[in-house]
Parts: sequence; structure tokens; C-alpha cells
Amino acid sequence: MKSKLLIFSLIITLVALPLVAACAKPAPAPAPAPAPQPAVLNFYSGAPGGSWYPLAVAIGDVWQKNIPDLTITHSPGGGVANVIAVDKGDGDVGITTSVSVGDGLLGNPPFEKTMPNQRTLAGLYPSFLTIAVWKDSGIEKLEDLKGKRLSPGIKGYTSEALTKAVLAAVGLSYDDLKKVEFVADEDAANLMKDGHLDAMTDMSASVKDPSLVELSLGREIRVLGVPANVLSALQAKSPGLFSAVVPKGSYNGVDADVPIIASRMACIVNPAVDEDLVYQMARTLAENWVSDMHPVSKALAGVQPQDLANECGVEFHSGALKYYREVGWVK
Repeated sequence: MKSKLLIFSLIITLVALPLVAACAKPAPAPAPAPAPQPAVLNFYSGAPGGSWYPLAVAIGDVWQKNIPDLTITHSPGGGVANVIAVDKGDGDVGITTSVSVGDGLLGNPPFEKTMPNQRTLAGLYPSFLTIAVWKDSGIEKLEDLKGKRLSPGIKGYTSEALTKAVLAAVGLSYDDLKKVEFVADEDAANLMKDGHLDAMTDMSASVKDPSLVELSLGREIRVLGVPANVLSALQAKSPGLFSAVVPKGSYNGVDADVPIIASRMACIVNPAVDEDLVYQMARTLAENWVSDMHPVSKALAGVQPQDLANECGVEFHSGALKYYREVGWVK
């Protein structure tokens, strides 16, 4: 009997040992995290022959070189078209003006509806609107343009649209002028020299534009100031505008600082683009700005990395805002 019990106990032990061993095995290692999926972003800028396309290509190259698994594709467009593309999600990123950003946000013409799906990724460079007259013309303020001959710039260009808006803010329209010439700034300067114009609009990336410098060499000019109340009225209709100053001495005849209005070239992004990715886009663009972007154009050469955190008429994407706060450029 004892031998039978011993044999039975041995059998039970032999059966149980594999079960105990199985229970003692370590838990399987967790599966490795999936590799990051490649990201493809469509960047809307301008026609290949224009100034926006090479700017977008240079920015895209910075991102592709410094952000793993990111590919940038490029599409042609324009200031208004790029806002529409980014809002619809056809474009992930776009270059435009802060004026178009603000007008799209409010649904101002030429937009047929509001464009809420756009966020600022970076401010690029400013564009300053300057309205110049001869200093001895008797034209001292914007309202004095009534009954005068003016070139607001080429019809349909940003400079012309802004000039029209400035006139409206002081109660004037083209109908109140004696003559309107829709010509480029160089042609307008020549018409002023020849006595065919009383005033001209100039829009450039510098508050000391060569066209006006040359114009003022032979005869002193005056820059018409944009008072704070006029700026406020303009900003209520177009949040992408901001105040700037033409410093005294910029042109022959300008002997005091003059307030004017300006807009800014902007890089916008659809809010659905991943926050971490946009953070990397803002960071790598800032870190490589001087080395990779300053050589692209004179307009960019005057822009410092911290200027990328300038407002452009719509709130920052959360990823960009995270980086700009991290480096102390935005509170």
C-alpha cells in the first residue's frame, strides 16, 4: 500500500512540475512601439517664376533636412488662394499675407465665407505701405488727397487694396480724387517727377525704399501719417494690419518719425497638423534661419529668428506657440 501511495505521489509531482515551470516563466516582452509614420505636407506658395515659390522651397528644404520622415510637396497658388487651400485642408502649409489671413478670418471680400481653419506658424517679413507727396505740395494729411492725382499701385495688388482701404477710413474714395493711375511704383515716381501725379503709394519690405530715396533726392517729400484712430478703423476690418514707423531721415524732407501701416508675409498651417510636428517645424526653421534663409533674399536677411514669433492676424498653432514660449519669444 505504501509503495502504491509513493508511486501515486511521484506521478502527481511529475504532472505538476511542468505547470509550475510554466507559471514561473517571465511575462513576454512588450511589443516594440510602431515606427513613426512618414508625414507628407503639401505647401502652397506661388508660381515657380515668382518670389514666393523659392521662399517655400527653401523653407521646405530646412524641414526635410532636419525632421526625419517628413516630405514636403509644393503647389502653386497666391495670397487668397493659399488661405482657401489651407482652410479646406487641400494645403497643410501656405505662404500668404497677414492682410489675407485677417480678411479670410472675417470673411471679407474676396473671400465668400469665413476661413477659420488657419493658424500662424511663423511671421516672415514685413511689407510697409508708404503714401508720399511733395513736401511743398500743401498736402499734409490723408484727407488732403481729395481732388488730387494719386497712384495707389497696380490694380488688384495688395498696395492698391490697402490704399483704397486707407482712403475709405478717412471718408474718401477714388471718386473724390482728380485722377487715379494704376501703375507700379517706379512708373509712379516718374509721373510725379514729370508733374503728372501729386501722390504715390509705395509698398516694400523696407521703411527706406530705394524708389522713394531716389525720388526725394531731387525734391523733398512728405510721408502722410496714419493716425491711431485710422489704424484702429483699419484693424477692425482687417486684423492683419499693424502700425509701423518711417524713422526721421529715411528720406530727404522727412524730419520726424511718421506712423504708417504695414502687413506681414506669413506662413500659415492647418490646425489639424500634428502639434509635435509643428513644434519641430517652428524649432528647426528658427535654428536654421540665419544659415539657410538669410541668403534667399534681401527681405529675409533683415529678419531675425525671434521675428518669426510676430503675430500675423490669426492665433498661433499650438505646436508653434509651444516652441515660441519655450524660447521666451511669446509670453
